[in-house]
Amino acid sequence: MSDVPGSGGRGGGAAGSGGAPPVEYAVAVDRYLAGAGLGDGSRRVYRIALATWAWALVDRAAPAGDARRNAVPPALPLARLDAADAPARLREAFAARSAVVGARTANREASALGSAVAWWRERGWLAGDPTGGLRPLPVAPAARLSADQAAAVLALDAPLREQALWHLLFESGAPIARVLALDVDHLDLAARRLRTHRTPPVRWGPGTARLLPLLTLGHVRGPVFRSSRGRLSYRRAAELLTHATQPLDPTGHGWTLRQLAGGGGGSAGG
Repeated sequence: MSDVPGSGGRGGGAAGSGGAPPVEYAVAVDRYLAGAGLGDGSRRVYRIALATWAWALVDRAAPAGDARRNAVPPALPLARLDAADAPARLREAFAARSAVVGARTANREASALGSAVAWWRERGWLAGDPTGGLRPLPVAPAARLSADQAAAVLALDAPLREQALWHLLFESGAPIARVLALDVDHLDLAARRLRTHRTPPVRWGPGTARLLPLLTLGHVRGPVFRSSRGRLSYRRAAELLTHATQPLDPTGHGWTLRQLAGGGGGSAGG
């Protein structure tokens, strides 16, 4: 894997394994994201996660919610990760973070940092691995939404694409990845089912039957659930639901696609 030259003026050092490491953590993050072969979506998620760890390394809590996306993380030297107390600081921050965002998100953020640290160590930018003590936390399966909770989700004032997706997931019981992979020509709108003969069949109810024709109007091929990049990704779909349902969730975290999917049991009917 080739090294990526650093941006001018922000931290020192050449990017090659034989040169000096970047001075600033932020510059090391930039070079990792540019050189690690990540997709656009993964780069955005990793950047947010790695910025979160910068707050932890100076004993400050990261901003919550939407504020975290636009917050400027504190400046610190990359060498801070080689300090003797760095592993303990990261363990404490990991425990605190999991209490706020849950085990699943905390595990994902720890994995992002571990990948970045491994990449930096390969280049000789770090001597040790301060993430060695971050053990993945067990993740309990999310409880399905109750009928009242699901009804509240489906009644949200959301864009047509999200409304159609949420109704289809709830009413059909189909796997989320399968639903997001649907193309327009897979749909038999009149029969409220997919044209494919895979088992189990995928059928849907009146809510989806009302929304899908509106969503696909004028389209004869291509993804059912479109984005500006082509097809709506699982990650983006999950983010949109969780953000939209934060006001409904007593914990304030928002609900997940897995909690909504399958609640209607439509595909089980035949």
